[in-house]
Amino acid sequence: MLYEKYKSKGVLVDTNLMVLVVIGSYSKNRILTFKRTIQYTLEDHDLILQIITNFPRRITTPHILAEVDNLTRQLPQAEHRAVSATIMQVVSGLFEVYVPSANAFERSRIPYWG
Repeated sequence: MLYEKYKSKGVLVDTNLMVLVVIGSYSKNRILTFKRTIQYTLEDHDLILQIITNFPRRITTPHILAEVDNLTRQLPQAEHRAVSATIMQVVSGLFEVYVPSANAFERSRIPYWG
């Protein structure tokens, strides 16, 4: 099973799924109305939480977090403070890894290029 193979390495949650986690943690029903999460269901949110909580090591990068912040700021300004607090809660349970942009785009890491 893939989970057993990668359990010790951890899980990296990409930007779109991290936005889903943040918005669902902020307000589960907001998933259904926010343009960045409207394509997901409440069950998708539950499933991604179930998957990532099974990994003792949850990994992110500053690039992912910056993009999550940018995308969630597309919510009305009245919600920014609460969503920022939610991001802080979510981030506190993550292991942040810095990956230089040049390294992130090396050809060997993206096999479908050229």
